[in-house]
Amino acid sequence: MSKFYRFELAFDGQPQGVGFLQGLEDTGLPKSTTDDIYHEFDLLPAQTLEGPSLPAFFFTDTGLDRFGAALDRIISELDEINWQLLGYIMEDDLANAIYYDECQAAFDREHLNTSTAGDPISSVAEIRREEEIH
Repeated sequence: MSKFYRFELAFDGQPQGVGFLQGLEDTGLPKSTTDDIYHEFDLLPAQTLEGPSLPAFFFTDTGLDRFGAALDRIISELDEINWQLLGYIMEDDLANAIYYDECQAAFDREHLNTSTAGDPISSVAEIRREEEIH
């Protein structure tokens, strides 16, 4: 079993049901800021998948480590405009993923079994501390 990490947007504490890469440009951040943030994720091998349903992408441990600083930047930028990043953790087997690489895995939404309720996070380090506690 591996751990996977998903981040979705919330406005004023209300979940928006969309991953941060899909909805960041709808948050009201300046276009130059969102473009700069998107650029930090250019190295992700597959940012979209074709199929009948929209899969949910999660970071692997490697992806969380590699993109942690960019995620922390997003958290900081969103905080200024009353948006939050919600964090979800899921334990699963890569065999259940419809796509995976070193940094991310995608799962059918029907398959999702997250162990967290999507709490607002203040930093990637906070997620790592929570893991150590549990």
